[in-house]
Amino acid sequence: MDARRDVLGADRHDYVLGAPVAEEVVARFEAVHGALPPSYRRFIREVGDGGAGPGVGLFPFGERDGVPFADDPEVGSPSGALNLDRPIDGAVPVARFIAGTDVWLALGDGALYGVTSERAYLLKPQRDFAAWYLDWLRRVVKAC
Repeated sequence: MDARRDVLGADRHDYVLGAPVAEEVVARFEAVHGALPPSYRRFIREVGDGGAGPGVGLFPFGERDGVPFADDPEVGSPSGALNLDRPIDGAVPVARFIAGTDVWLALGDGALYGVTSERAYLLKPQRDFAAWYLDWLRRVVKAC
């Protein structure tokens, strides 16, 4: 399947996911920032973390572009300056679509947002991480 790596991002992730995230890591994050949406939590705990995914691939949990974000209780504060290397306003980065556009996951309702340096926009209302990821898998299989 896709031996030439024609699907966007395949040349980077090679259709491989990282190892699942330890429960202790997820629990520590949630103690500071709030609960992760159930489908995302289950994915990073049981399926894999970072790598193969929509756009050019998934970020490893707790990172964006290889830079870890801090466990800082003030990070989600709307009064703070926007820092795209940390969870902001109750959301975490989950993937890179294309250069300049990342996908962020809202902690409260699990909504997915496209985020650029200028704006954030809702990707698909009423969708969760699992549905979004499965849509990508279906498109990959169809393209191959």
